[in-house]
Amino acid sequence: MKKPYVVAHSKKTPHTSAFRYQMPFQLVILQDIKESTHDSFGLLLQEIMIRTLQPNKCVVIFIDDSYLHVFDIRWFKRFGFLLTFIVIKVNEYDDLYAPEPEIQFSLLNSKLNGCQLYIILISNGIQMRRLLKYCDRNRAISTLSKYILLYDNRLFHKEMIYLWKKLINVVFIKTHNGKRTEDENEFIWFEIATVPFPLPTTNTLLLKRLDIWTQSKFRKGNDLFKDKTIDLQNQTLKVVAFAHLPGIQKINSTKTLRNALQNTEYNETIYFTGTEIGILQTMSQWMNFQVKIYEPENIETELWGRNLITGTYTGIIGEIVNTEADIALGELYYTPYLLDLMDLTIPYNTECLTFITPEALTDNSWKTLILPFKVKIDTIEQLIKSRLTYAGWGEINEHFFKTSADPSLEIISDNFVLVNDSEEAVDRVAEGSFAFYENTYFLKEALVKRQRRFQKQFSTNENSTNQSENLVNVKNDRILHIMEDCIIKMPISIGLQKNSPLKPRIDKFIRQVSEAGFIEKWLDDVMQKVYTTEIQIEDSGTTKAIMNLRKFSGALVALVFGYLVALIVLMAENIYFYLVVSKHPHFNKYTKQIVTKSN
Repeated sequence: MKKPYVVAHSKKTPHTSAFRYQMPFQLVILQDIKESTHDSFGLLLQEIMIRTLQPNKCVVIFIDDSYLHVFDIRWFKRFGFLLTFIVIKVNEYDDLYAPEPEIQFSLLNSKLNGCQLYIILISNGIQMRRLLKYCDRNRAISTLSKYILLYDNRLFHKEMIYLWKKLINVVFIKTHNGKRTEDENEFIWFEIATVPFPLPTTNTLLLKRLDIWTQSKFRKGNDLFKDKTIDLQNQTLKVVAFAHLPGIQKINSTKTLRNALQNTEYNETIYFTGTEIGILQTMSQWMNFQVKIYEPENIETELWGRNLITGTYTGIIGEIVNTEADIALGELYYTPYLLDLMDLTIPYNTECLTFITPEALTDNSWKTLILPFKVKIDTIEQLIKSRLTYAGWGEINEHFFKTSADPSLEIISDNFVLVNDSEEAVDRVAEGSFAFYENTYFLKEALVKRQRRFQKQFSTNENSTNQSENLVNVKNDRILHIMEDCIIKMPISIGLQKNSPLKPRIDKFIRQVSEAGFIEKWLDDVMQKVYTTEIQIEDSGTTKAIMNLRKFSGALVALVFGYLVALIVLMAENIYFYLVVSKHPHFNKYTKQIVTKSN
């Protein structure tokens, strides 16, 4: 089988001194265009390139036999030393969903070198569709580049609509034949269109006409590659959310909150607040879009999401992978695991991920009297020696430990289990069997929630039997402690669809609000309620003491036992004295000692 070939037409940039005396880039090309007008389509491509391209950057051209004649030597010579071309010839039998290694290498090289334009002239729409799917699946092209494609209805089927939510810097060229009068010969004119962005929520895609090219000129002269992400024209973006402090928090009221979004599905109103809600609301005003926020199915058990046997994903990861949502909120970790599934914005925060542990692992809490600084777990080494069961939420945490090259974290991964209920996990920590892994903000809230549960148990007016059971449960708990050492300081990002065109604009926005101090302010707003609740509980007197009467009873037992031993020893000494020492012939009853006479 004959393999497709790759032709690279590349010339070095001229010396700086010589380049000064050349005419500007646009004027040089226009002169050549006026000299040769036999090929309208080739001239149209050149005119688009003149309008949009910068010198000294590469251009990628995909062609088949039908359009090979357009790119002759004269066409390339018109650009002189100003551009580098990578030309890829496609055969009619090539499967571009699994292209040959030469094509894969060229695409990778083009992306790494930041090629500014891709001209894809493949007359077979199915081949073109499979090529675009391959490029999207493997991130073989950049959404920051510009694209010129042939118009083909097969590119706009329902299964392809997801792609045009990402590849928005694109123009389609459609060829038309026309006559002004019956006596005149037919002439060719070209319609230039693009995809609207954001796309409407319907499954029908209607292209937006930009301009018409006829008689070697544009009719309107519109900007063909206008930045569509500056103003989203009040379109609605779907945002999937997973409540995870401090990024997202679910609440029932917005009386004291400025930044909150609501979800009214299933006749139930749920409000979301948090650091990421503050980012989203401000960003929606800056980029002019509306927000439809929702939770995926079974969010309580699926959390961020997991990979099923079928290869599909659940949770917010699944919503993004399946292109159901445009943005994902839920404290997404900036890790290779997630970067392989979606795009992540630049991190807006860095969080300390660590474990919450029982402060004392046995009922011998009386040791706090003699070992006051050695009963807490604050390092990874101490955690490993504790032989606790390590637990955390979601596959993303499990994957982090399993793929870590740190020997200590490998030990933790061998005894790491997944949990879906954070309250249950914290309860098991209090029982002395678990160490729960999360960020320090989340763990702080978990401690406060537990304190509030104790407060309600003490203040309830239930029957005496239930009260006694509650008190027994409280008495059997251990003090919880958040480790001082961080397992990792994890960058936190917002999730986007793979190859999302929104990423550059959102990255710029996050940098601005971060430099202005808004991220820190929104974070303080979220945690202020947690800290205030903690203070109120401590002031109420229901906070569980580090040393209570039950724990102090251990010290009393030890003290009584010591007295008993001392008493027995004293009695044994007295018996020995009266039965043995006092009967000795040399015993002096005045000094109470045995006196040995010297010679």
